[in-house]
Amino acid sequence: MIKKLMKYLIKRSTKLKVDSSKLILFDVDQTLIKVFSFHEKALEKTFKENFSVKASYFDVDFEGRRFADVIKEIGKKHNLDLSEEEILKFINDYSQNFEEILPGNIEKYILPGAKELVQELSKKHTLGIITGSTEKVGSEILKRSKLYDYFKVFCFSNEAKNRAEMVAKAIKKAQNYDFSEAIVIGDSTNDITSAQANHLRVISVNTGHHTKEKLLKHHPDLFVKTLEDKKILEFLK
Repeated sequence: MIKKLMKYLIKRSTKLKVDSSKLILFDVDQTLIKVFSFHEKALEKTFKENFSVKASYFDVDFEGRRFADVIKEIGKKHNLDLSEEEILKFINDYSQNFEEILPGNIEKYILPGAKELVQELSKKHTLGIITGSTEKVGSEILKRSKLYDYFKVFCFSNEAKNRAEMVAKAIKKAQNYDFSEAIVIGDSTNDITSAQANHLRVISVNTGHHTKEKLLKHHPDLFVKTLEDKKILEFLK
């Protein structure tokens, strides 16, 4: 799938002007908005209800990964070999718990510069979402933060086997829009490697749990501390 998409992008880029619009794919959690505390509460509650264990996201390296994969690995840390059926039930229960815990309006949790950047980029470019959250959870975060309507393309973790495939699927979904290049913006090493696997440029923002040193080891095309950095707009010209 990735090779076919790259051929498609190269072919169409020769037909479009250099200053034509781009497809910009954003991660959600810790990139656009900081609602991790609500995720953690929902995880603890769901593991306790389903398996009577005290679990935490910090039991594993969860950043930028598919939710189902994270749950399975956390389960192993607690000697639980979760079946597909158990994982599906957990995801459904987690979604319900998360929606109950998450405040109705979470605009105050939007990270510095995120809304302003999204508003500015949406005037010219096509914006998309790639997130390790499931569709139900990811959509709720975007809607309750009032960011949802700025985005045209969405790929959630339940739609792909891994992060790189999510990026590829997002590009495929965007084929009806005019863009000469796709670019990824995210806070984790998985955002960087998934972009690189698709031969895309990537902007790494240091607002997540991965350190600056860890992010830079993966050689993003641009590294910024926050989405307030003016170098982002210059990079995307």
